[in-house]
Amino acid sequence: LRRAEKGGKEVVVVEAGAVGWGASGMSKGLAVPGLQVDEEDVAKTSGEAVAAEISELTYTALGRLKQLIKAYGIQCRAREVGSLVVSAFNEADADDTDAWSADEITARLGTASYKSGEYEPNTLAVDPLGLTRGLARACEARGVRIYERTEATGVEKMPKEGDGYVVSLGTGSSARCDHVVLCGAEHLSMSLHRTLALATVPVYTWMAATEPLGDKLPLKDDAGGTSKGGKAAPLVCDDLVALNYWRNTDDKRLLFGALADTYPDTPEGAAPRIRQALAFVYPELKDVKFDYVWGGTLAFGRRAVPLIGRDPDGLWYSTGYGGHGIVPTCMGGTLIADAIADGDTTYQRLFQSHFPPTYCGWPYSRFGAGAVVTTLTWLDSLRLKGYPVPDVPRPW
Repeated sequence: LRRAEKGGKEVVVVEAGAVGWGASGMSKGLAVPGLQVDEEDVAKTSGEAVAAEISELTYTALGRLKQLIKAYGIQCRAREVGSLVVSAFNEADADDTDAWSADEITARLGTASYKSGEYEPNTLAVDPLGLTRGLARACEARGVRIYERTEATGVEKMPKEGDGYVVSLGTGSSARCDHVVLCGAEHLSMSLHRTLALATVPVYTWMAATEPLGDKLPLKDDAGGTSKGGKAAPLVCDDLVALNYWRNTDDKRLLFGALADTYPDTPEGAAPRIRQALAFVYPELKDVKFDYVWGGTLAFGRRAVPLIGRDPDGLWYSTGYGGHGIVPTCMGGTLIADAIADGDTTYQRLFQSHFPPTYCGWPYSRFGAGAVVTTLTWLDSLRLKGYPVPDVPRPW
């Protein structure tokens, strides 16, 4: 959309499925600045200046997303709410005015399972499928052609410099273009780009929507003062490795997500495990009816930071956003569009030079990542029981 708005070039999107069929259309609908990993974690390896500039770019991207929703009339039930990261392990910092204490969490969230929370006021709650399809319609309004159920199966660089690329399509046809941007996340095949396909690991997360709970919703809209987010119930996630996250829906359901698998499951197999995670947060809902259960596939790089850049053959890429993609993908698209149209090199300075695509150990990457997550989840359970546990690096 950014490139189409700049004009001068025809933009074509080929989509193997339907617009929004993957995690982009089935997420928790949390549009929040920042990356999957904390700014402090980025600073440890890339320096405070780089971490701060990336963080600022995500705030800019959130502002752009709000502007796009308004300008194109995107119907995605967007509303401004706060988001809260709650900790099952760490006490609140008394000097942090944005921190929530255990008592505040119990009063407002209706759970006694957490000791502290960090509040972020700059957050949108959206219908992710409505947002994704709305952005697609906005692209079409700008002249972008979108071909659904048209898989890109290969890319060939033309031998003569400046002649561009030929993209082979699953339909048997092909497309010739000046630039190619690869955005397939974990669905990107090795036949299309082996290096990128081997630079991420799939993580499967699952969500459930309860039956309508009405006044029995434990996450209350009317608790807490305006300095803690006003009357709108925040979107919440915790600091367990197998992340729990939840929010209210417009029809008074609790939308609850959990799990971090590296192998696929079924809704029937995932539902009991989601219920177990829900019972940790809200024991009174351990027997609540789930009306809907679904999952999505996320793509994680070695350092859980987006992979944004250009390969030696000139192919652009934007992938590896993990479970935190609504706002950062807007950032990534802007960086690449500005690079193509204006020669801007911010993408290279902040991302490609610090976070290049790195081999994740295929064919053992799923097993290895799963072993890490399982071990860290076990350590989390020991910490919750009060056992002393060494402080070990976490993947996100």
